Formats: sequence, structure tokens, C-alpha cells
Amino acid sequence: MLAHISGQGERTFRVVDVWESEEALNRFAEILVPILREAGVEGDPEVYPALTYVSA
Repeated sequence: MLAHISGQGERTFRVVDVWESEEALNRFAEILVPILREAGVEGDPEVYPALTYVSA
């Protein structure tokens, strides 16, 4: 993971992660999704390709 940003949205809590690759995201999701489901978190995440990533 390159970046993890979280905060309170207008109606929901929002988390934005930036991953090195889609494969890295998928490996992490295999672990995280069952944990989230067990905790009662529903729905699928929105996934978008990153066009640019700049780090200071």
C-alpha cells in the first residue's frame, strides 16, 4: 500500500487506499473482505485506477 487516507464523509466513513498494483489490492482483499463481512460491513468497495501518484 502506498497511501491510506480515512475520514468522515457527509453520511458515511470513507477510506481511500492507493496500492502498488491491482494484484496487491486483490491479495489484501482476500484477507480483509471476510473480516469486514463478519463485522457487518456490507457492500463492495469502489475501485478506480490511479492515473497519477505524487509523493513528497
